[in-house]
Amino acid sequence: MMRTHTLVLLLAIIGCVLKGTLGHKNHVVGSSLGWTVPPNKTFYQDWAQKKLFAVGERLVFPYKVGVHNVIEVPKEDFENCTQFKVIERHHEGPLILELTKPGPHYYYCGVGLHCELGQKLAINVSAEAPAAVNIFTQSPAQAPSQSSANIVPLAAPLAALLMYVLHYLFM
Repeated sequence: MMRTHTLVLLLAIIGCVLKGTLGHKNHVVGSSLGWTVPPNKTFYQDWAQKKLFAVGERLVFPYKVGVHNVIEVPKEDFENCTQFKVIERHHEGPLILELTKPGPHYYYCGVGLHCELGQKLAINVSAEAPAAVNIFTQSPAQAPSQSSANIVPLAAPLAALLMYVLHYLFM
């Protein structure tokens, strides 16, 4: 009886870990550049155009405190780099911001002229995440997406741990 309870608990923990890992995607704003004054005014918009954003995912703004910040504003303030109707201000970096509402979201750096120099990001958040790719049923000609490729490093150790525990409990 004790072994059954232990197994159920272990499977529940592994399920929670996998759901948390697979269910939420982190988008590192600007990729390797991070959140800084970009090399051109369209850098962050070019970066965002290649991505899909959904409720429950996170934006990661890597920046140093005092050097940059993140201000969320409505479209009009975003276009003019003004702060008349600020939705939210974040001064502690790096910032991990969960996307909780669908629709357009506008962010920029409010330090100096950083916004005017292109340190601004507009995204559209969908209510649902795009359909997950099952890497185990793909045809060999298809390359796994970056998000599905990240599953394998976590799944292998968890599968090995599960096999070990099952062997220990029932052998």
